[in-house]
Amino acid sequence: MAADREEKWKKYFSSGPVDTKIKAKAGEQVPVYDSKGKSIDVLEEGHDIHVPKTKEYNARYQIIYKKSGKEKTGFVNQSYVAKPIAKKGATESLGVRAETLTQFGASKTIKFAGNNVKVKYFKSHKELGSSLLKGLKANKKVSEGIYEVFEKYIEDGAYTEIEWTSEVAPNEINELGKYVGEIIIGLLALSNKTSSFSTKFYTGKPIGFAVPDDPSFTGVDSFLEMSDGEIVPISSKYGVGAKASLFANLLPKAMKYQEKLPKSVLKSLCESAQNARITADTLEGKRGSKEVLYTHGVNKVLKLKITNPYAVFNDIKTKKKLKGLSPDSNKVISAIQSYPGVDKRIIEKLPFSVTAFFSREIADNLNNDKESVKAMLEILAGKNFWQANLDINNWKNGRISYKLVNSGKSSITVIGSKAAMDDIEAKQGMINYELKLP
Repeated sequence: MAADREEKWKKYFSSGPVDTKIKAKAGEQVPVYDSKGKSIDVLEEGHDIHVPKTKEYNARYQIIYKKSGKEKTGFVNQSYVAKPIAKKGATESLGVRAETLTQFGASKTIKFAGNNVKVKYFKSHKELGSSLLKGLKANKKVSEGIYEVFEKYIEDGAYTEIEWTSEVAPNEINELGKYVGEIIIGLLALSNKTSSFSTKFYTGKPIGFAVPDDPSFTGVDSFLEMSDGEIVPISSKYGVGAKASLFANLLPKAMKYQEKLPKSVLKSLCESAQNARITADTLEGKRGSKEVLYTHGVNKVLKLKITNPYAVFNDIKTKKKLKGLSPDSNKVISAIQSYPGVDKRIIEKLPFSVTAFFSREIADNLNNDKESVKAMLEILAGKNFWQANLDINNWKNGRISYKLVNSGKSSITVIGSKAAMDDIEAKQGMINYELKLP
């Protein structure tokens, strides 16, 4: 666990000062300490902080922040420090999240994929609308102008149109679409205002809407409960949405059905995870992906016999040059250099391109294996979730519409190109997948 925390620091905070936010549960008081470990202040979810550059990892990050008009300095536990705010495109400044907007719902536990999931539950669109407004009101970063827009939206009760005003900035409209868009699904379903929405989702009547109250839950974004007891999982996207991690989302589910999988690249990848002693739970906790990548890449892609493939990654990361690498690392590099059809840019960037090479090759192998493609779609369709993509252009123009597709009617593409060729740590990601709409 300590190693994972240090990886987070190296990935996001070691190379320079970072602007980010406090990450916590709704209403949680995050303690701020002085250099001697004495508690001196508290901060809440979404509070802006600046993390200075430090030479070495510490479990408590130094932060600079403003409170009551004064600039202050202190230290907070690393678990409360969110990932850096993106510099490209519109930055997120409101700190709204689905779990903060639904925090006033009833606490309940539902069954999903054989697991108990704690949720906030709503029996009517009025209950859900009330929680949405309370959540916005409780957020100090949400302006009165934004609150008034949604107050009118909830009062009108049609839920298919929203009247933006000049007081709501374009980047705020984007951020609200990303998170409030997850809640509007419930408003539409529970109010039964749009027949096209209801007939695509179910034949019965919805009696409840639920949102997981754990920010780390990596399953779906929300659930509809039907009058016949059926639970309908929903994955919400703002536009086409972000591509999902193969290691954190799809592979853990494949591992749970490993014995039933046909002989395929996907099954071989599951076996590589086993050989690396990485469990499905570990991957769902967003750990162990590089161990699996290197175990599979070295043993299955390059067909080498190396006792500890992951040591190659650590060796390259530590040495940071071709000279002085271990014999195993040199075997891997030599095998990549002679690999049929290898991209010349991969060879030029060695040894830093090893992770990028494995990511691209494994992704291509999955895409080109019919049994793997079929199995991946069956695994996702087995959850029988619905993907709801909020139309961005309509949202910006005050109209609310979703494209709804069942996971069983989608195609899948595995993507390995996010891993930069000059970054052995692949900070931008390794292997992702995308469910494409028909």
